[in-house]
Amino acid sequence: MGNLAPGYSAAEPDGGLLKLRILAARAGYRLVPLGRGRLLSFAKTWPQYLAGTKTVTRRDSTPLKVGEVFTGVSCSPRTGRGYQRGPKSIVLSVRPERLGHITADDLEREGFSGETPDWFVAMYCAPKAPDPDRRVFRIEFQQLEEVGHEHE
Repeated sequence: MGNLAPGYSAAEPDGGLLKLRILAARAGYRLVPLGRGRLLSFAKTWPQYLAGTKTVTRRDSTPLKVGEVFTGVSCSPRTGRGYQRGPKSIVLSVRPERLGHITADDLEREGFSGETPDWFVAMYCAPKAPDPDRRVFRIEFQQLEEVGHEHE
């Protein structure tokens, strides 16, 4: 997967924010100020997120906005367990939809190539009963850093 922000480095004095703003503006996006930055957990799909094969995620609720930058983490920091930081990503689109409306293309973009929509609904809803009518937010994103880049 290529970089949206080639040469981006967290070690830069401004954290690479100027480069991100310029690249986001060229792509037609506006960066949303976040203060310290948002962490987004990929507990069920950490290997796919790290591999760069996951470019879509579904969430029950989302405070994320198009153009917002987040850092993927291996599990929720609220669990009290340690977690790993992954690449930073930028949100490309956010839209509500029913969980059961997932397409074969989106299954692949979720990191589950070859699986079925029924399997995905069951996995997403576990340990509760599968609910294909469940309303979720589909969030499309692109990683800003190369996979394998050292993270904070």
